[in-house]
Amino acid sequence: MTNDGEVIVMVNTSSGNPALAMSVRAPSGLSLADSAGTYHYVWAENVPATSYGTITLDGAGSGTWSQSVSSTGSLSSGTLTYSLSSDGVFTATQSNGYELKGAFNSDLSVLTYYSSALLNNTYKGFGVAGKQGSSLSASNVLGDYYYMGYVKSPASIFGQFTADGKGGYSGLSKLEGTSSSAFATTSGSYTISSSGKFTSTTMISGYNGVGFITPDGSFMAMVDTDISDNSISISTAIRKSQ
Repeated sequence: MTNDGEVIVMVNTSSGNPALAMSVRAPSGLSLADSAGTYHYVWAENVPATSYGTITLDGAGSGTWSQSVSSTGSLSSGTLTYSLSSDGVFTATQSNGYELKGAFNSDLSVLTYYSSALLNNTYKGFGVAGKQGSSLSASNVLGDYYYMGYVKSPASIFGQFTADGKGGYSGLSKLEGTSSSAFATTSGSYTISSSGKFTSTTMISGYNGVGFITPDGSFMAMVDTDISDNSISISTAIRKSQ
């Protein structure tokens, strides 16, 4: 759970049933206008494929999106229409046919969502979005973090890592629900763009990754960018109490 109680992330530790689940604190009294802004997002689906992109909401029920698909490197973009309830429930229909449903947290810095209708009775997926920041850098990712993720091995991952605020990290991770009970050590490097886009040479799950941090650096979400092994990974990280 984030220090402010806004976001909770869990993984299933039972064998044969890997899962990553998120919950967010429900807001109240929201209107469409409150949603205006540009957000990073990461997405994973059962094709398998993972994507990183941005979405811009106009605060009046319309928006645009663009993304890069990891499986092909292809770029795509389009439009969407959306609604937002007063308690943060988000629904959207994208121009590529995807129907989405999810929820914002109370300050609208994080959105968790899924495909509420199967496109062509085939594609189903899960995504996480975070509002873009400004003037961010590697120094905004500093301290100890818990790490939770899903890998289509299939397995859930739980771990922790320490980021040095200079572009390096080291940590431990464990595949939950598997025959291995040992924690594996890992280390890697990362960069942060001024808006909060996160890239890593080696995610704690063992893959190169791309994603985002929230402006306060307390929450991260990422996907792997190499699915040549026919596997996907989507992960989150939460800064520990300081």
